[in-house]
Amino acid sequence: MNKPWDNPYVIFSMQNGIVKAVYRKTASPITLEKAMLIKECRMAFQQGQILPLLVTTEGWIEMDQPARSYLAGPDGVEGVKAAALLERNTAVKLVIGFFLAFMPKSIPVKTFRREKAALEWLDFYK
Repeated sequence: MNKPWDNPYVIFSMQNGIVKAVYRKTASPITLEKAMLIKECRMAFQQGQILPLLVTTEGWIEMDQPARSYLAGPDGVEGVKAAALLERNTAVKLVIGFFLAFMPKSIPVKTFRREKAALEWLDFYK
């Protein structure tokens, strides 16, 4: 599991017990079908472990409502203890924050501008 794992939509890697998922530009737009595939790939990468997750993107990623609902719901967060969303663009961070405010949360989720702060927060959930 220490070796990065790559698919057309997301690159998964592990850093000190935290799964890092970098969503590629080619993932956009994320549909429900893509979201389900991404989750299946993450579960295979994690090999049954329940771990904290750091999510970043290579740029703006569009996601339809069914995909957002799935990834925020119990099925989409299976195997995730907590999720940190890294976004350096203030406008995008505000949009993410807006969606998070209205999405039901079954795990702790927080947005960050700096990776170091996100990893420190996720350390608590290891």
